[in-house]
Amino acid sequence: MVGQRDADSGANLQRLPHYCRTLAEEMANSPHFAGQVDDNFVQMLECCAPLHDIGNVGLPDHILQKPGKFTAEERVIMQTHTTIGADTLTEVARHHNFALAFLQMAIDIVRHHHERWDGAGYPDSLAGTAIPLSARIVSLGDVYDALRSKRVYRPALSHGAVMQLMTETPGQFDPALVGIFQSCSDRLNQIFKEMPD
Repeated sequence: MVGQRDADSGANLQRLPHYCRTLAEEMANSPHFAGQVDDNFVQMLECCAPLHDIGNVGLPDHILQKPGKFTAEERVIMQTHTTIGADTLTEVARHHNFALAFLQMAIDIVRHHHERWDGAGYPDSLAGTAIPLSARIVSLGDVYDALRSKRVYRPALSHGAVMQLMTETPGQFDPALVGIFQSCSDRLNQIFKEMPD
């Protein structure tokens, strides 16, 4: 599983929306994603992406700040950030009848950005196109940024190393999106360099 601990640490909230916009704009030109991605989708995705880890506010500090590998029990606790965040946004949507399309995309991203194409992700073990498209896009950006960033438990990886790792790991990401990801490689690297931590 590529970058699981890293993805749990989250992406830079300044860069992630730019990665997602770049990927979505490229998808809009792909016949594979025809009719799924338009300007409204791209704009909402860019706005919703930074909310992906909002559920972390409900986790204890000793989990969020742990410098090393999680125990099995800690991993279960960390994984609840997806449901905590989605439940919180669902409650907001229930009490406020506006921006429902935005809130639904945000809920999809928050709940499902750790799902895997092969069904081995969490929290719902969704597979393939059952994973909302917005969450599949955010997952790529989240993992890319996390692997490029230095962590207390490992150094930052180079752009080339991350691209190789992410594109040669079967089952984690939507294969059609991996192709888009590869075609956007230079732009993703540029975003990372232009927006340092």
